[in-house]
Amino acid sequence: MNGVNQSVFSNPVLGTYIAVKSEPFTDTAKIAFDTFKNIGITLLGFRNESLAEGVTEILVGNKE
Repeated sequence: MNGVNQSVFSNPVLGTYIAVKSEPFTDTAKIAFDTFKNIGITLLGFRNESLAEGVTEILVGNKE
């Protein structure tokens, strides 16, 4: 994990998300998604073109 932060230039995150640069998803993203699912946390997914190739980002925010 490179670090955890909330950008001062974005709105606060509500919920839990997984972001990747492009499809197909990396093995890391699949493992993270399945792990969260197995403990009862549903991750919503989206593409973040600003990520480096192969990077998986997990955003954890406030409860909705």
